Amino acid sequence: MSFNFNRNKLKDFSTNSTSTSESTTKKVPYLASLSISSFRWLWFGTILQMGAVQMGMTARTMVVDDITNSAFLSGVVAMGFAPSLLVFAIIGGWVGDKFDNRSIIQFCLICFTLVSASIGLLIAFEVIHWIHLFIASLFQGALFSLQMPSRQSLIPKLVPKSLIGNGVALIAASMATISIFSGAGIGLLYGSLGPSYVFLIISILYVISFILTSQIPSTKQIKENQNNQGLLGSTKESIAYLFNNKMILGIFLSSILVSLFALPVRLQLPIIARRLYEASSNEIGLLLSISSIGAVLASLFIASLSKSKFRGFTFLSGIFGLSACVFLLGFLPYFIAGIIIWILFGIFENIRMTLSQSLTLEYVDENFRSRIMGLYMMNYAFIPLGALPIGKSIDVFGAEKSLLIFSLIFFISSVLVLISSKELRKIR
Repeated sequence: MSFNFNRNKLKDFSTNSTSTSESTTKKVPYLASLSISSFRWLWFGTILQMGAVQMGMTARTMVVDDITNSAFLSGVVAMGFAPSLLVFAIIGGWVGDKFDNRSIIQFCLICFTLVSASIGLLIAFEVIHWIHLFIASLFQGALFSLQMPSRQSLIPKLVPKSLIGNGVALIAASMATISIFSGAGIGLLYGSLGPSYVFLIISILYVISFILTSQIPSTKQIKENQNNQGLLGSTKESIAYLFNNKMILGIFLSSILVSLFALPVRLQLPIIARRLYEASSNEIGLLLSISSIGAVLASLFIASLSKSKFRGFTFLSGIFGLSACVFLLGFLPYFIAGIIIWILFGIFENIRMTLSQSLTLEYVDENFRSRIMGLYMMNYAFIPLGALPIGKSIDVFGAEKSLLIFSLIFFISSVLVLISSKELRKIR
């Protein structure tokens, strides 16, 4: 792959755009961060790992539905992420500020591989039970929360400050791009080869990601003089920092709402598609893929977005756009309409996710980055927590009514957060 663009232009941009002036409007080259070799290794490794994670989450949901025919139990398995994320997110942030980021990432990749391979073997020997998938979800939630603060806080160490947003957006774009193929691939592989082979392929992706990640420079020397506090003291300090930084707190609270009311719908897409459209495995794969196409388009847009009032407006549009998509899924329960809605869902989801992460990394002091990203990871715990009630609601009231109710609660809650946080309205 070639990344030939004007390096002098990039150098000039990096030098002149470190200012926090509100007048900064210079457009960022789309592939700017990829000119840095260490970032490229992180980028490639993240593509494969997150592709494997996305495939695994979807495959677990489909396996549970196949063996139980219960949207509620599918939500229970997805909820396995929640307690692990809540417990280990703070630990992951503390570990990320204290130890070598690359070593943490690689240790977690080894564990991801073992968990995925174990599920594949249980399915192959026909001894799989939904409890096994719940335990796997617990383990992977813990590993995810241990690893992601280190992976995210690596970006500012590998690229200049002016390219932090660009780096986050390029990683988001790569994740969305591979989702296009992993979504279609999971439907095709699941339908043709069966779930055991799906988990074998997932394990192989983790191994390749481990190899690529080994090329990232060690951050051990950087860590030697930082974060000498114990876990308890470090946690108190980082929580106090979060509550004193009103802009980051507003982003944090809005992300929790998205995780409670919008992203559970994305997690439960296979179940919702089966209930709304009686979709086959291939049709579910198609919906996953087109949602990812929207996410790619959004990430490429964000990658070139500079500081301005428009960036704050774009962030808020992502939140309210998601509430509109959840409403429309319930209001228009037709497969053709669903294709359009899921494209929009992917666009708004990635706008909100990419900007919330890049803004957090930009506005947080470097000595708190991993710990604040660890706290930020806690909002992902609310995704499976939201999946449980929506799964139960679908079983009792049906998918259409459940989606309409969730969208209304989501919209009202978002308006209340926006009204109460003037800093959130002033994001640039």
